Amino acid sequence: MRKDKSEHAFLPTLKSYLADGKIHRRQFLREATLLGLSSAAAYAFAGKISGGSLVDPALAQTSMPKGGRVRVANRVFDVKDPHVAVSTAASNVYRQVLDFLAVTDWDNVTRPALLEKWEASPDLKTWTLSVRKNVKWHKGRDFTADDVIWNFNRVLDPKTGSSMLGLMRSYMLT
Repeated sequence: MRKDKSEHAFLPTLKSYLADGKIHRRQFLREATLLGLSSAAAYAFAGKISGGSLVDPALAQTSMPKGGRVRVANRVFDVKDPHVAVSTAASNVYRQVLDFLAVTDWDNVTRPALLEKWEASPDLKTWTLSVRKNVKWHKGRDFTADDVIWNFNRVLDPKTGSSMLGLMRSYMLT
């Protein structure tokens, strides 16, 4: 989410990884957009390398019968702590009531949510996150960078038992 028009220093390397088959298209799209490449440019580059179109064509529309019933069953989960969700189904429950710093959409592009923007250092070791202004907790308190730090520290604390610890172990907050 870079404001200036310069390309992040890691993007040429990422492009070569895709071209050399070291990463898949999906990983390229996600990482390139995280580093500030527009989704249109990322899809165009990936399409050029893979020889495919920018976006897969939609499935043909058919007329569907009207009426009927839909029954959905799901296990009931104890929703005490989102930091220790252990299944996709449990995470789906949390997604109904929680907001995220960023959201990865259907097109595999990660976009800001509680963040306004983010920027990575050239070596990818430091990420600057800018928290969206005028966000409030359900009881009216302002959402701040301290809340983000508290949540990261809690997830990274092995005593919490977070299901995200393995994915986030390399993150260190200062």
